[in-house]
Amino acid sequence: MIYLDTSVALARLLAEDRQPPDSLWTQSLISSRLLEYELWTRLHALRLGASHGDAARILLAKLALVELAPPILARALEPFPMAVRTLDAIHLSAMEYLRNNGQTIVLASYDNRLNEVAAKMRIALFDQQQAPITFQDEEAEYEAWLQQHAAEGFVMNNLEFQPEHIRIHRATCRHLHRPQDHRKRTKPYKKIVSASYRQLFDMAAALGAENPNCKICSPN
Repeated sequence: MIYLDTSVALARLLAEDRQPPDSLWTQSLISSRLLEYELWTRLHALRLGASHGDAARILLAKLALVELAPPILARALEPFPMAVRTLDAIHLSAMEYLRNNGQTIVLASYDNRLNEVAAKMRIALFDQQQAPITFQDEEAEYEAWLQQHAAEGFVMNNLEFQPEHIRIHRATCRHLHRPQDHRKRTKPYKKIVSASYRQLFDMAAALGAENPNCKICSPN
C-alpha cells in the first residue's frame, strides 16, 4: 500500500516537473486525513481553489484517509529517530499505526527530510532514490546498513563545522572497516549514507567541502 505524502499530491495537481510514474495512481493509496487539510490550505494560499478544486476532489477520492485518531496523535508526542516537524510527526505516526496493524507501507514523498526519517524507521520509499540516512551513536544500525549495501552504497564522514574533514567513501572502503574504530565508527563523526554518490557529493559541497572524495577507494 502506498502512503501518499502531500508533496506528491501537490506535484500532481500543480503539474510540477517532478512527477511519480503513472503506475503509482493505479495502486492502493492511503494517507492521513491531514493531507486533505494541507492540500486545500496550499491551493487556497495560491488562489487556485476554484481552478484546481475539481482535480483536488478527484485526487482525494482515490485515497483512503486515516482519521486523526487518538493513538496516532499520541504517537506523534513521542520521540522519533531524529528531529521532525509537527505535521511530519503526524504523518509518520499514521504510517507506523498502519504498519503495526498489519499493513505493508511504502512512502511516496518528495520531502527529503520526511524521507530520511522514514528510512530510519525502516519505511520503504516508493520508486525514488533512497533518502540519505544519518547515523550518530548508532553502531549496530550503521554496521547493518554497510552489510546490506556493500555492493552499491556510499558513506560520508561528517565532522560538524569542519568541512575539511568531510570524506565520501565506497561502503567497502578499508578506511570504514579499521579494527581500531570498532564500536566508535559513528562518533564523533556522523556517518551519512546513501545509494547515490551524487547525492552525498552535493551535500558535501553544500557544507563547504572542496575535495571530499576518498583517495583510496575513489567513489566517483
